[in-house]
Amino acid sequence: MSENTSSTRRLAAILFADIQGYTALMQKDEKKASILLRRFQEQLKKGVNENNGEIVNFYGDGALCLFDFPKAAIHCAIEMQRIFTNNPHVPVRIGIHTGSVVQEGEKVFGHSVNIASRIESIGVPGSILFSEKVRDDIRNHQEFQITSLGNFQFKNVDEPLSVYAISNQGIIVPKKSEIHGKLRPKSPTTPWWILAAIAFLIAAYFMIPLLS
Repeated sequence: MSENTSSTRRLAAILFADIQGYTALMQKDEKKASILLRRFQEQLKKGVNENNGEIVNFYGDGALCLFDFPKAAIHCAIEMQRIFTNNPHVPVRIGIHTGSVVQEGEKVFGHSVNIASRIESIGVPGSILFSEKVRDDIRNHQEFQITSLGNFQFKNVDEPLSVYAISNQGIIVPKKSEIHGKLRPKSPTTPWWILAAIAFLIAAYFMIPLLS
């Protein structure tokens, strides 16, 4: 950190959003991809501003935004997804987490930022996923319908995290089979018949002296 750059720590609701499949679309139809990206950025700027948030950074086909309160982040996400489902449809996925962040100039970083990014990575177009911390903050607000997706083990995150989805009308809830992203690879499991064969061989080994 340079001597002229100061850093501040704050508690914030962190919203990550990106256009799923943008790179492939850019290779296939550059004009269409540019139109969708412009629509994504313009609508996000408007929505974040109306909900008293700030866009910290646009990075390619994605954006990192901060809000003072999780409720504002969820409101913004719902508004954006309902807009993006209209023509021209923009396949946006959104992930939200709340926690401490460090802001240094135009850069924002911290463990909470990483968690928000990982939650966003397992979303699907039209979905809004968020952590248990966000759920705890909005659970008493009846305008939000919430569905649990279960626990997930993310890369570079020590403990499993509970992830939830907004299930209000018009918002997509991912199916289990659709969930991919920055997850730890599953440990390979041994088929039951191999385990049974091993157990049989062990039992047979100890039975041989008794039969001789």
